[in-house]
Amino acid sequence: MGQQNEVFNISLTELAFTLVLLLVMLLGTRLFMANQEAQEQQRVIVEQKKQINDQKLFIEKLTELGYCKPDPEDPISPMMPCNKCLSVVANITKKQAANAISLGTELMKVLEESKEEFSDISKKLLDAASIVAQGKNIASKEELTEAEEKLSISEKALLEAQTELKNIKLALNEDNQEKITLAQCKSENSHLQEQVKLVDIRNKYLAKKAGFGYPPCWISSAGKPQYIFGVDLLPDDKVVINKAWPNDREAEAEGMEPVQNVKPLLGKTIPINNFLPYAEEILRISNNTKPSACRHYVKLRNHIPDRATGDKQRLRIEAYFYKLELPN
Repeated sequence: MGQQNEVFNISLTELAFTLVLLLVMLLGTRLFMANQEAQEQQRVIVEQKKQINDQKLFIEKLTELGYCKPDPEDPISPMMPCNKCLSVVANITKKQAANAISLGTELMKVLEESKEEFSDISKKLLDAASIVAQGKNIASKEELTEAEEKLSISEKALLEAQTELKNIKLALNEDNQEKITLAQCKSENSHLQEQVKLVDIRNKYLAKKAGFGYPPCWISSAGKPQYIFGVDLLPDDKVVINKAWPNDREAEAEGMEPVQNVKPLLGKTIPINNFLPYAEEILRISNNTKPSACRHYVKLRNHIPDRATGDKQRLRIEAYFYKLELPN
């Protein structure tokens, strides 16, 4: 009978005792781990309570010093009640109120360094803010002076062209009319009229955009810029260049060596560094244009998903051209 109660020379009682002991050890281990987790959670709760209490003490101190009273909707931020107060008075959101306080603080720092009275320059500040809000740049005195010089040069060129045209007309009425053929007069007259028209368009464009940069190198009869390239910015420093100049600019484009060098690359995906040397040559031609320097325009599309990288590549193009940025 005793032999039936043994397994591998171990009695059933010993086996049962061993199993119970293992279960007790396993349960003890789990209890120990659960206790450790509970202690860690308790420690975190204590720290968070301490931080909340510190914030409350800080707010109470501000209240004692005469600052804003706590906002029950957000008792953590000490500036929140001030933001809420301003938002109610000005009928704006709390975020707009916070931005207004921040902007006002920075403006006051600048105004404190100014010698003018605030009442004298408040209207100027509002006018400047309106211009910036419309996405325009504020021209400096240097830029306005440069624009005036360009206008003066354009007006001088227009007067010279008109004088030359007048001289030709007078020559037709003189005795030496036989020296100037009718075909030559028509050709010269047409050329000068085109020059006068071009200078007049540029003059109007400069008068409209005074202080905001160089005039376009190519302007349509409607006074709008004409574009030389379409530029698509791609990831991995790649770019696709396409033709954008109108048919009436074909002869001028053909006469520019860098444009001829770019032609075999049109429509292809190429490294941007392969295009920039030609862009630099076009910029040099633009700067040497008479009677005043100008800039060629491009139509830009940015397909780079990373914003920082896309802005960097866009600035590389803007170093040589003015651009009209189009959506993808």
